[in-house]
This record gives sequence, C-alpha cells and structure tokens, in this order.
Amino acid sequence: MRAIQRSLIGVLILIGLAGCANLVQPGVSPLVSPVSNGVILRYQRVGGMGGFDETWTIESSGRVTHTGRGSGTDRQLTPDQMTQLIAALRAAKRADLKDSYIPENTCCDRFAHTLTITLDGLTQTVMTLDAVPDEPPALTNLLVTLGDLLR
Repeated sequence: MRAIQRSLIGVLILIGLAGCANLVQPGVSPLVSPVSNGVILRYQRVGGMGGFDETWTIESSGRVTHTGRGSGTDRQLTPDQMTQLIAALRAAKRADLKDSYIPENTCCDRFAHTLTITLDGLTQTVMTLDAVPDEPPALTNLLVTLGDLLR
C-alpha cells in the first residue's frame, strides 16, 4: 500500500513539474509566442492598373489565406518570417497610427491598403494609399515587409 502511495505522489509531483516547464514548439521562435492565437492581420490591397482586389489573412501560427483577384496564394510563413512580421507589426503599433492616411486627392491608379492588426488583444484598422506623403515610416516599413512576405 505504501509503495502505491509513494508512486502516486511521485507521479503527481512529475505532473506538477511538467506544468512549470517552458514549452516552445520546435522551429517556432519564442518572439512569436506573446501574440494571441488567431488572426493577427487582415490585409486588403485594392486598385492598380490591373484592378486587383485581394485579401490576405495571417494567423499567429503563420498560416496565410488569400482570397480575391490577384497573384497572391495561400502559404505558411516560416518562423523567421513570422518574427520579421511581428516586429513590423509591433513597430507600427508603437507609432500610434491614425485610422486613415487617405488624402483628399486619391488620383492615379494607386493601391489602397487596409490593414486590420490584432496584437495583445487590441485591434486597429489603418487605411492608406501608395506614396502618401505623411505616411509614418513604421507603416511604410510594414507595407514593404508584407510585399516581401506575400508576393
């Protein structure tokens, strides 16, 4: 009877210690883990000479879903790509972006970009156009990063 009690106590201690372990999935950067599960970015790009209208949805797992008319595709971002994206998203969040950078004059076949960013439980939607003069560098960098990762 005592042997069974000791074994049971040993198993319970091991279970308790396992709950304290810092578990990181192999191949996943720990820098990505502070992001909540689910969709972290919904990015829509509309316009251009080709009449594009496409949307990418990016989940915290790195899964990318593409819909619409354009050259985008579904894909899986690597841990390094996710680290790059999360850094660009966090920089944009720190820049205290306005909701819109759309000027009065929207002339000339530019792309309109709508980004819905969800980080740390907060969601913000930002709209801009290509080549807007007052666009913050952090937003420009995010758009360049997305262009590199999604095309």
